Amino acid sequence: MKCFYSKLVPNEKTYIGRRLLVDRYRIHECVSAAAEEGRELFRVEPGQILVQSAVKPDWARVFQGHEYVLRDVQVKQLDISPQVGQRFMFKAEMNPVRQLDGKRQPIPDGELEAWMRRKLQGTGAIVEKLHIEDYRTLEVSRGPRRGNSYMTFAAGLFSGVLSVDRPDVLEQCLAHGIGHGKAFGFGMLSVAPIR
Repeated sequence: MKCFYSKLVPNEKTYIGRRLLVDRYRIHECVSAAAEEGRELFRVEPGQILVQSAVKPDWARVFQGHEYVLRDVQVKQLDISPQVGQRFMFKAEMNPVRQLDGKRQPIPDGELEAWMRRKLQGTGAIVEKLHIEDYRTLEVSRGPRRGNSYMTFAAGLFSGVLSVDRPDVLEQCLAHGIGHGKAFGFGMLSVAPIR
């Protein structure tokens, strides 16, 4: 699977740069405008935004006239071709929810690990290690067209080690993400080979 990874480092000395790190609706707009493919995934990490896209994003076009918003932009093309038995470290921020009475409800703390193991079962990989790094509630703007009201998401950051058993399935999960809330920065499964 060939894809582009971008690392955006907003200038936190500017109001817009600080807002970009916390306003996932704005991030979604910027990512969609830069890549224009419709399969972009992103994850917000301390001080940076990681973006995965099928096409090379045009960040200069998105931030034209507002270059000061970003301190740094790095884009690299990667070719991830998992092999059976290959081991990877992984990281994913997920929206841990389940359907109850027609509504999505957050997964209780004590059930998080089992929930994530079930989510990873369909990825073409076997979970060897799983760590819950963070679990919190996150408010996300619905955007100006909806009066800037907010949605509330459960947000869980997971990491660990996977071993590949079905490379084709894993490639699909890497390309399209897993779980709910991808437009708001959830579901991007990042992997790095263990050497």
